[in-house]
Amino acid sequence: MLKMMPARRSRPLGNNPEPGIVLRVFCGSAFVVLTWLSFPNMFFREGCPALGWVALVPFFVLLEGLSFCRRLLWGALCSLAIFLLLTIWMTDISLWAWMLLSLVLATGPFMFAAFSGLAPVSPAGQAIFWPSLWVVSEFVRSFALGGFTWSYVYSQSQFPALIWSAAWGGVYLPLWILVFVNSAFYLFLSFRRIMWVAVATALFLLNLSIGLLILSRPSLGESFWRVALIQPNISRLEKATSGLYEHNARRHLALSREAVARSHPQLIVWPETAFPDDILADVSWRERLESFAGMHRSSMLIGSALLDDGRDLNSALLLSDKGSWSGAYFKRKLVPLSEFIPVWWPKGIRAFPQEGSGHNFFPGVGRGLLGLDHSGLSGHRRRTMFGVALCSEEAYPELFRDLSGHGAAFIVVMLNDGWFQSKSALAMHAQNAVFRSLESGVPILRAANTGRTVAFDAYGRPLNGDFPLDQRAGWVVVNVPLARRLTMYAQYGDIFVWICMGFVIIAACLRKCPR
Repeated sequence: MLKMMPARRSRPLGNNPEPGIVLRVFCGSAFVVLTWLSFPNMFFREGCPALGWVALVPFFVLLEGLSFCRRLLWGALCSLAIFLLLTIWMTDISLWAWMLLSLVLATGPFMFAAFSGLAPVSPAGQAIFWPSLWVVSEFVRSFALGGFTWSYVYSQSQFPALIWSAAWGGVYLPLWILVFVNSAFYLFLSFRRIMWVAVATALFLLNLSIGLLILSRPSLGESFWRVALIQPNISRLEKATSGLYEHNARRHLALSREAVARSHPQLIVWPETAFPDDILADVSWRERLESFAGMHRSSMLIGSALLDDGRDLNSALLLSDKGSWSGAYFKRKLVPLSEFIPVWWPKGIRAFPQEGSGHNFFPGVGRGLLGLDHSGLSGHRRRTMFGVALCSEEAYPELFRDLSGHGAAFIVVMLNDGWFQSKSALAMHAQNAVFRSLESGVPILRAANTGRTVAFDAYGRPLNGDFPLDQRAGWVVVNVPLARRLTMYAQYGDIFVWICMGFVIIAACLRKCPR
């Protein structure tokens, strides 16, 4: 008689014994702590990016030999713990938003844990499958969020030489390299074969060498725009207090006068909602700004909250150097629970209990591409196209790809981050800009209310030094090169992700096919 074969269960690699519960708890804790420390945190303001190259190893060990249900459990626990730690600064504003954002972001590593058991049997196949699966997991999460991206590889944003490949495959190609190195180290621990250390080291050094070679190039462009970025450092409570409206506006204007007196910028940028009301309806301030721009021959980009047919629009308004309003952009990607209340949110529960938090904006339409005529040194008028994004839109690569593809010479991001109390939160928010500059191939300029006000060239290198304006009032003037490098990612988008997805599907199907 034929005996019934027991159900096949995934086993640990090599000759390693299956990890016990104590070792699994230790590995899960190590994965959470190392990932948290690799990002900006309360102990290391800029984080410890080197930890990102080994932080996933204990996660792989944790998942060894687990059934599907147990992978779901451990993946959920570890993923949620990571993002609760990374976004703990949101507790100053709203516990609901903190828990909801953490839960949504945790779906990326959770999906990886759930499907990691479909990896090929061979070590080489696993070394390719795991980074491909991690890429697919993050992409599916961002796709479900309408394009919002927060990647594990953001921990490496301090070093453009390590993430240069974002110009080819977006955030997902440097992510693949990072996870592959982690996978190789894990395979070394499993099989005790030094070959995997050599493979990981070789890929890391090759990636770094190419990045250093690319970054040795000078900034593109023979002509430059001189742009002043104004940071007033106004808290959320000050901004929400109607009695301080005049005082806050004067603070912006005083900083602009300083920048004009010392550097004569061609464009002055104020942060998001510098005017929390409709500036065009405020006759007094509208005329003062028109006079200021015309007198100093400096164009101005001003954040306001325009009122259109009873709808509040988070807006960026362009004031030309002749003192006339010449363009506007209305934010399209609004933040749930902060800029609007979704229809699915339970009635009677206040999402943001803190005073000065939350708005009721309506999404805008249209591309954030503005044109600006300005007198050159020869006296002739010339036109420059540039892009505009508002605050959280910095986390949507598709917006920046679109602006680059339609001729933006540079992109300005205007932010109202006065509700951030943590310096690590400001640092994490700014990580987006480095990747957007590499992906789109155009300089990115951040004008923030509190920080970080900083600018990057088309290669992700800071244009205003290594010390950005952070949590203090002031201004920064940068010379922005007016030239784009049409990157592979800007032209073709997420092709690399679809290649990874195809590999994952084929590998999973082969694993399930009878042999």
